[in-house]
Amino acid sequence: MSMRAFHISKEGNKTEITEIITSLTISGEYRSCSRSCQFGIVHAAGDERTWLIKIDVGDIIKVIDVDKVMFQGPVWTKTKETETNEIDYSCCDYGIYLKKNKASYVFNKMTPEAITKKICGDFGVQIGSLSITGVPISRKFFNVTLYDIIMTAYSLANDKKYYCIFEGELMYVLEKGKKECTPLESDVNLLTSSVSESLNSMVNRVRVYSKEDKLLKEFTEEADAKLYGYMTEILRISSEDEDYTKKANDLLEGVERKITVTNFGTSEYITGKKVNVIEPYTGLTGIFYIDGDQHNWKNGVYTNRLTLNFENMMDEKESGSENK
Repeated sequence: MSMRAFHISKEGNKTEITEIITSLTISGEYRSCSRSCQFGIVHAAGDERTWLIKIDVGDIIKVIDVDKVMFQGPVWTKTKETETNEIDYSCCDYGIYLKKNKASYVFNKMTPEAITKKICGDFGVQIGSLSITGVPISRKFFNVTLYDIIMTAYSLANDKKYYCIFEGELMYVLEKGKKECTPLESDVNLLTSSVSESLNSMVNRVRVYSKEDKLLKEFTEEADAKLYGYMTEILRISSEDEDYTKKANDLLEGVERKITVTNFGTSEYITGKKVNVIEPYTGLTGIFYIDGDQHNWKNGVYTNRLTLNFENMMDEKESGSENK
């Protein structure tokens, strides 16, 4: 097994724990800047190795596959039950601190990349690289998470899709779907595939109201409404002169179609990338975007479970208010 896992104590002591891990899963999702790692270790009365290693919440777990850091971050929860010989751990990478810290800022004509640099500098977050938009925005934020501030800035900049991810201690804001993985193909590296369709995210009618609660306009996807019934969102604007057409159309959503596949494990299949799938039996052939990924190690076998999407989606945010 190429995966190796290490425990780093608060004192900085580093110990390899690969041999006592029963199973390990690393996962990520495009709407979260924090990847997670769940694993169990043997804690048996007859095995002295398991008593010599003491892992506490706040300690750092680092997972490497060949020479790539797959995960690095603190132990967030620890569970031990009397009827088992195993301790279960759940960890978050450093992206969790973008969600656990809130701040207030006033930005005047600053680009998303400049805003992100300012926030990261204030909170001691190390930057790997940031997508360059060159688009200045003005926005006020009060008591908003760092993640929501960053994603709001990038959401307002242009129509491109961005996501935030950590690799080791470094934070990246990247353009979603720009990097492409090795194709997944039946009888080569693709194991299973399935398709799901859901109405959970459907919005087929948007009603636009002024700040005085006057109905200004209604945007409707009549075909979807006829098939599935009305599912309505309300958009309130600050001024009747505001161009609300794009905002309303962005809220409209159709049937959500996603593909779940499993394949032989490889570290390159990460949320935010795109992949070409070639599966003639079900006809699932084409370019898809990775919306979620799992990397599973168990009994020496490494597999991926990927959630793919026909559309390139972004975790769009609109926190704060205009800074006029």
